[in-house]
Amino acid sequence: MNQYNIQEAITKRRIIPFSDGPKSATKELKTAKEDLQDAKDVLALGKFKLATGSAYYAIFHVSRALLYKKKYRE
Repeated sequence: MNQYNIQEAITKRRIIPFSDGPKSATKELKTAKEDLQDAKDVLALGKFKLATGSAYYAIFHVSRALLYKKKYRE
């Protein structure tokens, strides 16, 4: 597995400054919670592929919220 360095990502402009990030983080967390609930709901119905996709989006939005809290965005 590759090791990623945040400073390298900044230098290569894979993540960039985003001063409004902390304001947007709350919305991202709300979206992540909704996606996680969707994943649980469809998993209960035996829809494994759909549950996996919803869980993936929950992880994406939580990761984005973490970046936003640090005043960065992808």
